[in-house]
Amino acid sequence: METTQKSKSSAQVLTWTLIIGAIVGIVIGIILAPYMSEMVPKITFLSILASGFFGALGLLFIMLIVSLFSNSAWFCHSYGWHRNRDIVTTSYDGASNHGTCKRCGTTDLMQDSQGNWYS
Repeated sequence: METTQKSKSSAQVLTWTLIIGAIVGIVIGIILAPYMSEMVPKITFLSILASGFFGALGLLFIMLIVSLFSNSAWFCHSYGWHRNRDIVTTSYDGASNHGTCKRCGTTDLMQDSQGNWYS
């Protein structure tokens, strides 16, 4: 049951990250709309939504880059992003590897078929 709660929590954090990124992108699109209307005659609602979409993707991309170079356990706990270089393989049960994350201390990790680690 603990695994379900962790995955639900990481899904909620990811959802809020996307929402915040989209809001920031839309606000930037609205702020830049008058300046862009001089260059492009028609600023449509779709262009403002597109800026929200790219704002959310940009925020996720920045967080992914930070998670690769940061030693903070926040990414492990909030998103479930465990880096391969931080995993110490403890056992193999014939089907999958089991390991421990050095960054966050989680001991109940398994490796999926793509090589990603999850708890």
